[in-house]
Order: sequence, then structure tokens, then C-alpha cells
Amino acid sequence: MTQIIGLSRPERVRTLEADFPDDSAFRDEILSLLDVYDLAAAQFGQSSSPTKSADEPEELLKAGAAYGPYRVLKQLGAGGMGQVVLAEDIRLGRRVALKSLTGKWLQSPAARRRLMREARAVAALAHPNIATLYDVFEDESRLLLVMEYVEGKTLASLISEGPIAVGHAVRLAAQVSDAVSYAHDHGVIHCDLKPANIQVSDEGTAKVLDFGLARIKYAQEDADEPVTTPGAVLGTPGYVAPERLLAGVSNASCDIYSLGVVLFEMVTGRRLLEGEEPDRWFDILSAGPPKASSLIADVPAGLDDAIERALSIDPALRYQSVREFRRDLKAILSSVDTSSSVAITADADGRQAEPARPSDPGILARSPAAAATSPVLFTVQLLGSALLVVTFTGYLTSAQYDWGLARSVEFGAASPLMWPVWGFRALFVTAVVAAGAVIGVGVMISVVQAIFAMVVPLTGPPSAVRLRYVKLRERLESISSAAIAQTLLIVHVVVFAGLWWRFQPLIAGLIGFMLVRPVDLSILSPDRVAEHRLYRELFSVALVVFSAAWYGVLRLRRRRGDRQDTTTIAGGLALTGLTLLLFAAPYRILTHNEGEPAVYGRQECSLVGEHGDEGLLFCPRQPPPWNKIVRLDDADLHRGRTQESIFTPLRPKPAKEH
Repeated sequence: MTQIIGLSRPERVRTLEADFPDDSAFRDEILSLLDVYDLAAAQFGQSSSPTKSADEPEELLKAGAAYGPYRVLKQLGAGGMGQVVLAEDIRLGRRVALKSLTGKWLQSPAARRRLMREARAVAALAHPNIATLYDVFEDESRLLLVMEYVEGKTLASLISEGPIAVGHAVRLAAQVSDAVSYAHDHGVIHCDLKPANIQVSDEGTAKVLDFGLARIKYAQEDADEPVTTPGAVLGTPGYVAPERLLAGVSNASCDIYSLGVVLFEMVTGRRLLEGEEPDRWFDILSAGPPKASSLIADVPAGLDDAIERALSIDPALRYQSVREFRRDLKAILSSVDTSSSVAITADADGRQAEPARPSDPGILARSPAAAATSPVLFTVQLLGSALLVVTFTGYLTSAQYDWGLARSVEFGAASPLMWPVWGFRALFVTAVVAAGAVIGVGVMISVVQAIFAMVVPLTGPPSAVRLRYVKLRERLESISSAAIAQTLLIVHVVVFAGLWWRFQPLIAGLIGFMLVRPVDLSILSPDRVAEHRLYRELFSVALVVFSAAWYGVLRLRRRRGDRQDTTTIAGGLALTGLTLLLFAAPYRILTHNEGEPAVYGRQECSLVGEHGDEGLLFCPRQPPPWNKIVRLDDADLHRGRTQESIFTPLRPKPAKEH
């Protein structure tokens, strides 16, 4: 391959035809890769050129000079769009960052129109992790972007000092993804995400700079005349998505790729493309980027996978939205925070105080082995919790049934070893309902997202539909967890009261049976099986829905650090427990209540247990207690030798014929 890189394209074609005469597909693939190499080499060559371009500002903003109401205080540096200075807004007495935009590209009226259109979209962004664009000031020789001034260091400066602690790196990446997701919802794409465009405040908050401004200079739509340089690529070499370099594509997926590069650099402390070498970019395009864990051993497996997915060469294999990427980052952050406090211990810059040594007790918490065991521990905890819930449910349904019959272990009461079995059988319907709900909601969300993506694309000005959707979502996200919990508790109480009212006769029969109280047990007859089925189905749905809802509220409180309305949460959990009790406890009473029909004297009973030469009878037509112990050889006992519901005798008897 290296022998033909320096050849012209016709010479490459002839060389490949001579070496691979029978494999045209392979020749085309090699030629395509070589074309990519040429593009990358040209791009990196442009970016590394020390000569001054025609677009660089010819006149510097001078300290002490005033430009309109803005007085320059000091130089801050230079960005891809122009010079950046710290200034004071004389009218409001606040510090701002001024970015000077100059160059031939702004001589076009169409370019200035695009600038103002993009600036209006960017100025509408109001997010805690986006540096606000306050104003666009125009004089005879330049345009000044007036932006929020953020004290601190750029992410590029922090990375230059070495790898950032995993916990802090993921936290910063989650903040940046919050900002990017918000901007995408408003129809704004950054186009030039890189560490130099991310400022980290002294409090550890990430602020994204230059949002949407990179595309201004290179935008083509509505252009009266060309404003791009031949071969120019939108973005900074090393952070440009492959499809942008190859086809000039500029969309949300490109920002996701750039986010992956930034996260890779934070975690490893190294650039994905060391020295911006075209050969290195060519290797990455051919074989894929390296894993972060190949450079830093203590990168968690989940984070490694997230970075690899964000850096996928094929956009179809990449995250399909920044929101999806952000969700995985927050899950990883939760895992890192709970699995090891040492792993995220950092100084003010979010950097580990010193490299971990083998003698450091915390090294075990950051080792690959420890990272690999965290999913195992989580799985064990999850299975243990599930077994506990199933066993408790089995105890409820077995104990309530046996209490109503006054049946002891000698007469066939369920053994504790059978509690998990009965619990699983009792919760099977609920598990099916929950699985169906999860699948249904997932499919519905995917369909809605697909339709929304087709109807409201992420490029161009934000549509009215998208803005209404975003405002609604922001309004919902601004609601406090306490208000959500209170509303949920009211809904839960109303639903529970409605179910209680609807099934009051059945609930009264169940409670009377379980507590051995005088009550009409005919409601438990097999003739009412439709009512029993509806009872279990509705209580099952209520249990699934409200369990998921209260779990979501608890997660929201934990994420926001709220400590209010503990009483409301306790009330909701108690009501959920009562719903579980009313759903699970009657399972055996309603569905597995078989006994042997028997007549004792003139009473219709059921033989529900035997111990030696004694039998336990359940006679629901007599006043409580309904049970009695008789000898199996008693002449008054007549056994049916079959199995049927113990409530079958409660069916109304047909009238006798005369």
C-alpha cells in the first residue's frame, strides 16, 4: 500500500490492475481508500500550514480600545473563527468574551445574512452547559460576536496535563452531551466539537463554546456566490467524522463522532490522531479506532464500548441520537460512582492527585478485574432481590390460603421450600404484563422517534413542531420531584380506591376467608371465575404501572439529590405494597383451591388435608370456623374421591322437582 501512495491516480490504477487483474472489487476499494488518504493529507496539510490565510484577522483587537459599548480588557487567544478577547460591557458592567470575525468570506452579503440567521438560532439556546451568545456587533471592518465569558480552563488545557479521572471525564461528557442534545432539538448542530471549544469552569461545569458558528463560514444554502475554499472541510482535522470528510455531510451524527473523540482524549490523555497525521487517519478509517482500554487499563468495559460505538466509521452503527449517548454515559457514571469512590477522586480540575500504585488500596477498585466484577455483582444483587420478592409473594399466597383453612403443616400446609414456587406462579401474569408493557412502550417510542426524525429533521431552522415538543419536554423536566411524587400519590390513591370500590364484594369475601370472619363466600365460587380473572388482571396492571412509576420517582430524586416529601414517597411505597398484597395473597384462594368433596353428616364439605387416620374438613356452609378434624373411618364421612374447588358446594342448588 505504501508503495503506491505517492503515485498519481492513473498510475495507481495501472499498478493495481497489474497486481490484482481478477479482483475489480478489491481494486475499487483500495482506490477509494487512497482517495480518502489524499483528502486527509490535503486537509491536514491545510490545517498545519504556518502561513497566514486570507481569512485571518488582519487587525487585532487592542487592549483598552472600545468597540461600541464593549471595552477590551485583555487578549484570551485565537480560535478557528478569529481572535478572542475579554471585554467589559460598559452599559451593564459585566464581562463578556468578544470574538472577532473578519476575512474575505464576510464580504458576501449572502454570508452576512447566513451569519445573522445562524446567530439568531444560537442566541435562542438557553442551557446551563452552553455559553450564551448575547449580541452581534457590526462595524465597518469586522463583526464581533458578544458571548458569555466563562472563567476556568479549556478542556484542551486540562487534557494537556494528562488523562482526566474516569468519573470526572464521564461527568463532563454527560454535561456536553446534554448541551448538544438540547441544541439538536432546536435545530442547531455544532459542527466543530473539540476540547478547545469546551470551557470547564472552576466549579467543574462544562460550557460548550462556538455553538453552530463553524457552519456559518462554510454554509452553502442561499449563497449568491461561492464562499468556500475548494477542498475545505467543515470542522477541525482529527475531530471530523469520516462522512463529513468524504461527502461533506453535516448532521447530528457528525457531532456524536466528535463527542466520541473528545471523550477518548479525556480518558486517555492522548489525541486520537497524534500529530494530525494523514497516515494515522487512513489507518483508523481502514481498521477502526483503537480501544481506550488499550491505552488506559482502568477504563470500564461499558465506557470502552460507548466510546467505540460513538467512533464507529459507519454512521448507521453509531449512536442514533445524542440523547441515547447521554443515557449510556449517565448509566456508566452511576456505575463508576457506586463501584469505586477512589476511581473518581479528583482535584479541582477533575484530575487524579497522583497515579495509582500497586500498594495503593484503591487500585483494586480501579483494576480491570474489579471493573469486570461490577456487572456480576449487579446481576447477583438483582437475582437475589428477585428471589426475595418471589419468596415473600409465595409466603403471602400460601399463608393466607392455609390460614383460612386453619391448615397446619401436618395437614398439608405449604412448606417454606415451596414458597418460591408459589410466588413465581403468582407473579407470572404480572411478569408477562410487565414484559408486554416494556416491549410495547419501546416499540411505540421507536416508531414515534422514527416518524419525528422524518418529519422534523435536525438540520435547518427549528420548526414549530420541534419547538413545541422541546418546550413541553423542558416544562416537564423543570417540574420538581416532590410535585411529581405528590401528583403520582393522588393518582395512585384514586386508582386504588376505584379498584377497591369495583371489587369490594370480592375483596370482602377474600378478607373474610383469610381472617375467618362471618362473610358470604359465594363470591369465591368457580361460577365467578370471570370476575376473579378481571380482578387479577387489573390489579396486575396497577402493580406494574405504579411500581415502575415510583421507581422512576426514586431515581429522579436520587439524580437530583432531592430530600423533600419523604412522607409522600413512603405513602406511595406503602400503597404499592398494599396493591401487591391484594394481588398476590388471593392467588391460591382464587386459582389453586382444590380439595376432595366430602359429606359429613348432612354438611357439604371438602377434605383439605390428611394426617394419619385424621382428616381436615372445610365446610363453608357452616358458621366460622369452617374447619373441623374428623376421623377418616367415621361412618358419617362420605368421600367423593375426586378433586374440585373447595368453594364448589357454594353454587346455588337447583330447585327440586315435585
